[in-house]
Amino acid sequence: MDLDLGAVYNVAEVRVNGKDAGTHLLRPYRADITSLLQPGENDLEIAVTNLLANQLPGEGRKLGVIFNFPVHPPTLEPSGMVGPVRLLARARTSR
Repeated sequence: MDLDLGAVYNVAEVRVNGKDAGTHLLRPYRADITSLLQPGENDLEIAVTNLLANQLPGEGRKLGVIFNFPVHPPTLEPSGMVGPVRLLARARTSR
């Protein structure tokens, strides 16, 4: 079973039933969670971290100069987990 987080800005840390399912930095934000699932209810935790510029509103211009990333008008970049979040069944392979 794959967990597909859809659109995420920018880093997603995933835990299933208290076990690490990986830190995801790039698209596709997807994890094979088959071995972490148990019968019945399961606990899913997703922690999303966005850009540093969004953590310090109003400070983005100063950070852009210091860290040499493009400086935009004082607007926030997209952030968070936009989704859609889906569970995708894996196709069974015949042997």
